Amino acid sequence: MRDRPVVGHVPVGASWVLALRPDRLLADPAALELLRATFPPDRLERWLSSTAIDPGGERTAHALPRAAVAQYPGGVLLVVSRLPGRLSASTTDMWFGDHVGATAIAGEPVAWKGLSRALRDRDDARLDRIEDHVLRDLHAAHGDAPVAVYWPAPLGLPIDSGIGVLMSHQRALVVTLSLPKDGRVAVAIDLRGEFPPGADEGLRNLFSAVAADELGRGFGLDTAVDRLRIDPHPEGFLVSFQLDTERLRDGLARFLGEHLWPTPS
Repeated sequence: MRDRPVVGHVPVGASWVLALRPDRLLADPAALELLRATFPPDRLERWLSSTAIDPGGERTAHALPRAAVAQYPGGVLLVVSRLPGRLSASTTDMWFGDHVGATAIAGEPVAWKGLSRALRDRDDARLDRIEDHVLRDLHAAHGDAPVAVYWPAPLGLPIDSGIGVLMSHQRALVVTLSLPKDGRVAVAIDLRGEFPPGADEGLRNLFSAVAADELGRGFGLDTAVDRLRIDPHPEGFLVSFQLDTERLRDGLARFLGEHLWPTPS
């Protein structure tokens, strides 16, 4: 099945999971510009082809419909919905840089390679069912997003600060980004947990503080404060806002780039 979900096949225990819809991202010129800003020069095409996310370099013609990157204590796992062609021996080195990595197709055995022994020695090391119900529930609500970052566990922030106290009962969260439209990208943060009374005002103050510092201004959060929405729901809060595409692109290039994708030695 071409559009087979992959997040549900990520083994339990990931600290975070980045879920992508590559065929939709690569088909959108503005989204493609944001991707290019996230990578050092000339790295994007090599990354797409070496991971088999877009092996032919033809973007929508051969791009994978879904892919997920999961971070574990011992390394990183790339899970894809299908693999056109074969991966080369250098694929994981190209894709993960200095990180140990493995690649798997949803529903097939995993070549764990250098990942942590806790994962490699699993008796049920197959990606053929949903194991993490928190991740499953988050994905059920946000699985259609072209970009989503899932944290299926508490962030564990120190409680000696305002943000730590506010988030002390947070259980999970997901951040989603839309495709650019009319020069803006819609961002939603779904916070799950038991929050104290007045948490919505605390979240608004926290957002304003983050938006005012250098990192927040670099991504254009300062322009989103006035139209910030914080809506309660039975599981927590949905925080939503929009970012200017050009400011977001500049922030990706400035604060990520070489830091996110180090050149392999």
